[in-house]
Amino acid sequence: MIRRKRYNDHSPANSSSEDSFGLQVLSEPWPFTHNIALESSMRNRILTMENTNCIFLLDKDRGEYWAEVKNALDNCSSQKEYNRLLEFENRDLQIRELKHECYSIFQQMLTDHPALAENAAYTPNEAFIDFLNEKRNELDQKGGNILVKDQR
Repeated sequence: MIRRKRYNDHSPANSSSEDSFGLQVLSEPWPFTHNIALESSMRNRILTMENTNCIFLLDKDRGEYWAEVKNALDNCSSQKEYNRLLEFENRDLQIRELKHECYSIFQQMLTDHPALAENAAYTPNEAFIDFLNEKRNELDQKGGNILVKDQR
């Protein structure tokens, strides 16, 4: 028969100060892994949009849009929250990029056909943004979760 050594409750391994320290360590948030590649890609895509004076960056000063996104990502409390926010911000940026691409084509059409702007009921930029908003509302009315709506 093998006898195992028993420790009494007063041994250093079972001290209450060590137990409370261990509990404190376990309750602290663990650092999470940043997706450096995606963050870098998003930053560069935002810089590209800023360099073309994109109207879809919420009238933020140069660098401010990315700074706000990065700050939010850096202040997430868990890996799950970070991943969710990163996915949301990337999807949001993709939508802004698509809007900007469409807007650039629209601007080129106005340049090629100046009579379109002259005959418009109100400013072409406002009409374009109204068009985008109406289309988004139509797509949202079809239902589904936010991922499905954004993909439409």
